[in-house]
Amino acid sequence: MIIKKQLIRRTRLLFCLVLFLPWSLSAKKKTLQYPFVHKVQGQAYLLDDTVKVIHREAQHLEKSKILKSETRLKEKAWLRTSENSELQLALSPNEEISVEADSELQIPVINWQNGAVKELRLRKGSLRIHCGEVCSQHLLTDLSDTGLTSGDFAINYDPKIPSIHFSVFRGEVAFRGLENESSVTLKAGDSVQFVGAIENDEVAYDVLLQGRKVAKGHLENVSRISAEEMAKYQEKIKKAQKKPSPILKAKPGPNQICLEPLGKLNECAWTCEKNPKKDKICNLAKGAQCVRSRCNANGVWAEREVLADSQKTKCQTKALVEACDY
Repeated sequence: MIIKKQLIRRTRLLFCLVLFLPWSLSAKKKTLQYPFVHKVQGQAYLLDDTVKVIHREAQHLEKSKILKSETRLKEKAWLRTSENSELQLALSPNEEISVEADSELQIPVINWQNGAVKELRLRKGSLRIHCGEVCSQHLLTDLSDTGLTSGDFAINYDPKIPSIHFSVFRGEVAFRGLENESSVTLKAGDSVQFVGAIENDEVAYDVLLQGRKVAKGHLENVSRISAEEMAKYQEKIKKAQKKPSPILKAKPGPNQICLEPLGKLNECAWTCEKNPKKDKICNLAKGAQCVRSRCNANGVWAEREVLADSQKTKCQTKALVEACDY
């Protein structure tokens, strides 16, 4: 009788383990969806943006959420770092951001289908932005509206002065004060500052027709990034190359039936094949091929075609997926 009871217990235990095992294996295979918090050092918060700005200092901790690594951001986000802390975000496989100490970053809209982020608003503090080869981003402050493409950038915004300091470590960017006529093109190693004005304890603007606001202030002369700062940047690049990023691939969105790259029915993908590994462009002169394929009803990239010379302009080092051009 005792032996029979022991056998029943063991059978039940084995049955529970069998049920649990597939779940535990699937948990290990969990993939993160963009955008998400990659790493947190110190204390960082997701603020409740329903709290009025004039009350935020008193209430933000009460209604905020402490951020942890691998937290996915949905719909929108208002992020704050405390003193001596840093927050690293992964917006996409091509975009990473470091929100440095005592800073606030707002993401007004996060696409509910694919997690895409097209606009960032720096409320105060400092950011480091890495934009990969395929990147299109808008960075806003009270003093500026700057379009970013491929490159590495450092931005500091102090709303109390007010001033914005913009540095380019890699890439190129056109920079100016908000709607100002004077602008500069910053290249790698360049740095510039726009100093605004304060009126009635607020950032001052000239208001033009149809409510268009122009930030009052002046653009200072372009300077060079210090050798010390450039050395720190180069050291970070070396470390990143030695240790691969743990960022995982995004899951397919609605109607995306084709994989690698993700695509919807009847969309086309332009991929660069046989490209030399170190080339930053699809180098056709060195034997690369520009190939176009169509996503068919079986979820397969089909109708593969090596394009003629006149049709090769769409190919990049990363696959491009969009409506077919035929």
